[in-house]
Amino acid sequence: MTTKINYVPWSSTGSTLTLFVGNRTHSIHNSDILYLQIIQALREKRYGDVVQFIDKSSCIKSLSKGRFEIKGCEVFYKGKVVHNYVCNKIIECLQQGLPIEPLLAFLEKLLKNPDQRCIEAAYQFVSSENLPIDQNGNILALKCVQSNWMDRFSGQIKNKVGAIIKMRNRPKIKDYGVACSSAGFHLGNQNYINGFKNDGDNVIVVSADPQDIISLPSDSNEGKMRVCRYRVVGIQQDKLNKPIYSIQNRGKSTSKIQALASTLYNLRDKFGRFKKSKAK
Repeated sequence: MTTKINYVPWSSTGSTLTLFVGNRTHSIHNSDILYLQIIQALREKRYGDVVQFIDKSSCIKSLSKGRFEIKGCEVFYKGKVVHNYVCNKIIECLQQGLPIEPLLAFLEKLLKNPDQRCIEAAYQFVSSENLPIDQNGNILALKCVQSNWMDRFSGQIKNKVGAIIKMRNRPKIKDYGVACSSAGFHLGNQNYINGFKNDGDNVIVVSADPQDIISLPSDSNEGKMRVCRYRVVGIQQDKLNKPIYSIQNRGKSTSKIQALASTLYNLRDKFGRFKKSKAK
């Protein structure tokens, strides 16, 4: 049962708001992303919301075990400021009360990518191409394979559910912005599948770690990328055209894959047969 909060002691110097919550003093500068929300809550005597806002302002540090932190309107990772498109989305979600755990996980993995070009462009590409991010921070994408589940390129890689497909070594990409290249595994969105799929092909749902992205082609409007590693998580049942987690719908679609699994793909049963999975 939630305890009703009747009042929060506070004072203001004009640029800094000081509040006493949880037996400790909290100083909120007017540059803080939640400053205006706290002021408005105080005016309307919504003291419970004030406490929640204060908790949110420090929740990133708690959720990431100290690795991430917000100071003012900037995101820090291990003490260093991070300038990245996904940081803006993290702050936007925090302001709107949306879950930030998937984005934190995505960003932490992305920062391990050795290619700075991928780090700078990955989230904007994923967002614009409607590729979902799951609760572990991985990207869900689609891939065409042959009717026997072998890959289209070599015909030697079997893409069974649960399989982890990876290259021996991460290739050094010179043709970073070129859509068609022999280096890397192609994954993409529904537009890519629509333009690439042949009659009889199967479409698989794969999970890719952001640190394994090796190229985000700039000369293609088909919404595909290249990675050096991916995991097959299922078979497409219906078109993958709605984000599992999206700020546009204010979080009504959750980061839990299970909630959308039955409309995305079929899973294998214990006998190895494909059986439709019901969302829990």
